[in-house]
Amino acid sequence: MPRLVLLAALALAACSGSSRTAMPAPVGPPLGIAQPPSGALSDAQLDRVAADIRRLEAAPLAPDADAARAALLRWLTGSPDVSVTVCSSSARYLGGGDGSLQSALGLQSLLSEAAFRIETEGDVGRDEGRVAGAEGMLRAYEAARAGGVAEIASYEALRTARDDDRLADALGSC
Repeated sequence: MPRLVLLAALALAACSGSSRTAMPAPVGPPLGIAQPPSGALSDAQLDRVAADIRRLEAAPLAPDADAARAALLRWLTGSPDVSVTVCSSSARYLGGGDGSLQSALGLQSLLSEAAFRIETEGDVGRDEGRVAGAEGMLRAYEAARAGGVAEIASYEALRTARDDDRLADALGSC
């Protein structure tokens, strides 16, 4: 079921019709993030996954960042340990799997929510998890901006909402 929800959300986002920013050239050293093992993971393995996701947030333009995102998504969609919330109200931030920066950032949102759920041992509500995911997405966006990426209006609006402590409201209800 989580795979179906995720794929439906990505398909919905792909049809949104908004312009996309091409993925910029890679910046920095490779991350070396491999796909975590399938099945239930130990606490130490989950901690490693969360740390890898946080490294990806900090270096979204690394040469192997796309491969790392894909590997972590494959793990997440099959993980019995962690699940994330995908809502139609935030689908506009998920991208459409089209290789754009918005797609990468949208996927980062899901991964960052997973990291947050691991770090807090999953004891968080749906909205708290979504906000944590958006915060991770914004950290990745800010790292990309520091790497020379031009401003993207929708992410700038989310940054403003976050800075004004209104991020949950900006994301909308699920």
